[in-house]
Amino acid sequence: MILGTHVAANNTDTTKSDLPVHYLGEVVVTGEKAAKPPTAITEVTASAIEYRGATTAGEAISFVPGVWVSTGYKNSTEVRLRGFDSKQVLILVDGRPVNLPYYGNLDLSSLPVGNISKIKVIKGPAASLYGANTMGGVVNIVTKRSAQSRTGDLVLSFGEADTWNSILNYGAAIGDLDFWVSAGKSRSDGFNLPEDFEPARWEDGELRENSDYDRLNLDGKLNYRLSSTTDLSLSLGYFDGEKGLPGGVDEDLPRDWRFVEWKRRYVDLAGESYLGDRWYVKAKLYYDGCKNKLVDYDSTFGFDSVHDSWDFGGSLLGRLAWRGDNESTWGLNVRQDGIDKRMDVDEEWETHKTLTTSLFTQSKIQASRRISLDLGIAWNILTSEGLNGEKGSLDPTVGAWFSVLERLRLRVSASRATRFPTLRHLYGFDSGNPDLEPEQAIKLEGGAEFEVFTGLQTTLDFFRANVKDLIDRKGRGYQYINLDKVILQGIEAGVNGKLKQRLSFNLDYTYLDAYEDETEYWLPYRPSHKIDYNLSYISRIGLTVYTSGQYVSKRVTPHPESETLPSFFVANLKVSQKVLDHFHPFFEVKNVLDENYEEEKGFPMPGRTFLGGLKIAL
Repeated sequence: MILGTHVAANNTDTTKSDLPVHYLGEVVVTGEKAAKPPTAITEVTASAIEYRGATTAGEAISFVPGVWVSTGYKNSTEVRLRGFDSKQVLILVDGRPVNLPYYGNLDLSSLPVGNISKIKVIKGPAASLYGANTMGGVVNIVTKRSAQSRTGDLVLSFGEADTWNSILNYGAAIGDLDFWVSAGKSRSDGFNLPEDFEPARWEDGELRENSDYDRLNLDGKLNYRLSSTTDLSLSLGYFDGEKGLPGGVDEDLPRDWRFVEWKRRYVDLAGESYLGDRWYVKAKLYYDGCKNKLVDYDSTFGFDSVHDSWDFGGSLLGRLAWRGDNESTWGLNVRQDGIDKRMDVDEEWETHKTLTTSLFTQSKIQASRRISLDLGIAWNILTSEGLNGEKGSLDPTVGAWFSVLERLRLRVSASRATRFPTLRHLYGFDSGNPDLEPEQAIKLEGGAEFEVFTGLQTTLDFFRANVKDLIDRKGRGYQYINLDKVILQGIEAGVNGKLKQRLSFNLDYTYLDAYEDETEYWLPYRPSHKIDYNLSYISRIGLTVYTSGQYVSKRVTPHPESETLPSFFVANLKVSQKVLDHFHPFFEVKNVLDENYEEEKGFPMPGRTFLGGLKIAL
């Protein structure tokens, strides 16, 4: 399947010769190697990202069942996973957590796709070895690694409103050494609104006010084969951007906000080694720094805010194989989050830090040829100078898969998962509350995967999460509090297939209930229904036609002024042609029907958008 699939429905076993994956960046859970995980996992491949025309990680995963990606208040592209918001979803790049220390979320538009090999989305109970803060699930982005003497490509594209994108990727293997570099530059004056957009209080239409951006990213990776059983890896990266933040079109006051500085840099050192036939060891150290400067140019309420945040951490993992396919894993994850922030030029700087530590063990037990069990437990601790003592949790996981028939597999899993309060929750100047308890969820999932015949698979998943002490607030300016109990439950169903090696398709449906148990208050921006389709055709002459669409049902806006946003449907189209093996001109139309819609209230999305470009294989 070129469109990204559920892991368990397809064979995902790979070697370094057939898939350019940075293996040191993949968190390989017991059971996943054999494509038999006890929980729902969807993989989005590099080819799926290219066919879809995605330019950011957010666009790449937006069509995954159970995933809802939206852009709103701070022009930030964020993910919600089965009703959990972005702060509750652990996002990894090559196994390195990249959620921002202060808010706990991540703008997925800041992660370009040029060096991505695949994205693994874990929606159900996550394995214990992922550590803390996995209550909402895990998104692990795995980058490319060269397995050839040399390989690379250059992608150039151009669109309306002086929009252009350029991506250069190059990698090579020389003896025991291989490297991969990726550079990208993109800019735009903004996006055009749909033709039927009606002028609002602070928006006239056509080019969206203050929606421009300018981004630069540089990423590099160096891998060295120290011996036949040991690999070392060094990754470096830098991101520099600037962007406007469009205001709500009907807000009481106009908003003239802008990120005039938006930088990120990271260093990631990793190593792995096989000690004989039974032992495997992997270690990682990383540093990730982010600095942004947000300016409000309004003459009455203007501000000049600076956030300089960082996280420093590492992990150590050991795995022992015993009795055939049985495996046991032990390990440690440690991460310190910190921030220096200033709300305005005439205000004092504040510094806050937290330290999160996780000890874990995970085992896979192959009970028989048709039954496998996964058992794990993690002990997670949060400490900070501003807290009265430490906050801790003991989170177990259990899962099983059953091969009922040759083509039918059932799986069940359950876990308790924790999300510790973020620095913003604890120390925010207008809403911080150091007495907050960690959010905790009891997560349950049951699923079935059935191969109707070769080339056609179906999946069905039922999920429920009982969330205790969910952190929320009544509105901007209110203090964060723990809510009593929230219910997140639903169904995911999908069918995917490939016909005659040329036509591929996915069709997925998600149903979601997301409400506070006592008041039955519906959580904002959680659609009850979501339907996604992807269809691609590759001709014998190298012509590729790809189309995708997404239907999203009504959503409510935040309390206390809850309103209902209308449903919408957005369709996209991309056509490319292979010429002389090295050249791939392409043409894209996003929002083909010029749908006028909002993902969040007051923030209209782009209308019909045209983009053309060329990919050159080096």
